[in-house]
Amino acid sequence: MTLEKDIKKAIDGDELANIIIYDKIYKVIYKSCSMFSTNKHDTEDKIQDCMIKIFDILDLFYGKTDEELGRWVNRIAINHNIDRYRKKKLNLTNRIEFIDPEFDDYDEGVKYEQEEILEAISKLSDKYQAIFNMFVLDGYSHREISKILNMPDDSSKAIFYLAKNKLKRLLEKK
Repeated sequence: MTLEKDIKKAIDGDELANIIIYDKIYKVIYKSCSMFSTNKHDTEDKIQDCMIKIFDILDLFYGKTDEELGRWVNRIAINHNIDRYRKKKLNLTNRIEFIDPEFDDYDEGVKYEQEEILEAISKLSDKYQAIFNMFVLDGYSHREISKILNMPDDSSKAIFYLAKNKLKRLLEKK
């Protein structure tokens, strides 16, 4: 069955079509939500919120391709996480003294497993985690992050620098 038929059936109330679509988009949403979460429970809450949003406006997607669905779902999940982050009011308006984030003492001889890195990222504070993930994993520039989170460019750079150093210390403890 094609995606277009599944969406049409889901819009018409077919539960099996809803399950099929849910299965197709779960991994994309999980990846986006877990990058902004500190634990599995928080990730699952965010996934649930995103699924509700997506199924509420599923009719807007009728006639699109699988690839377009993936991009659309990812964008909804990222925007949802950014909105939740903004609502937390984590004092992002406080200006942080600029620290040069370009200074990098990366040791090329040190290698870590993906699970170790993800676990260490999950231990960062919400503020550090959000900015680190947006810069490293999502590819946003500091200027874009600053606009999205309503903060000065230098604050985004400084928080990224602090997050990177904290992550390095967490990984060195292992």
